[in-house]
Amino acid sequence: MYPIDTPDFHFSQGWLERFKSRHGIKQYLRFGESGSVNMEAMESNLQSIREKLDQFAKKDVFNMDETGLFFRLQPDHSLATKQLEGKKQDKERLTVNVNLGSMDCEYRANKRAWMIEILFREYVQQLDAKMDGRKILLIVDNCPAHPKNVEDLRNVELFFLPPNTTSKIQPCDAGIIRAFKMHYQILMF
Repeated sequence: MYPIDTPDFHFSQGWLERFKSRHGIKQYLRFGESGSVNMEAMESNLQSIREKLDQFAKKDVFNMDETGLFFRLQPDHSLATKQLEGKKQDKERLTVNVNLGSMDCEYRANKRAWMIEILFREYVQQLDAKMDGRKILLIVDNCPAHPKNVEDLRNVELFFLPPNTTSKIQPCDAGIIRAFKMHYQILMF
């Protein structure tokens, strides 16, 4: 098929670029877990989620998710007049609890810098105490660190999103956390 006996035959970069352009082929980065979501199961869960949300005023529906923040990680690209040498990146991280509706900031630490059950319980109990008679719905994902039962809650009702659906229906995963991290980078660098 190709002229194998001609040693000086080479494909140019141009033919590939024109072929990709002609057929609308682009390079895309795969990210997140949305490709693993069972769409039929998610659609069937949406009705029960809507029914639960309708029981609360919009101002009383809170959404919480956590994310890792590599707070010492330097940008991986820069403007320069010559190639810059790379350095080993500092992977020290914080876990940031993003709660839409409550922008309080409290610091808690643990050895692994990740959400653990006791920190989640503490957070929910403190939020419950702050609500002081105001009944709210707190939407969280099915992370193993989020226990299904937190004792003595009077004002906060926990609502767990169905497993393997958060990448599609969790508001924090729909760009809010990404925007938070982008603003952090702009402020820091």
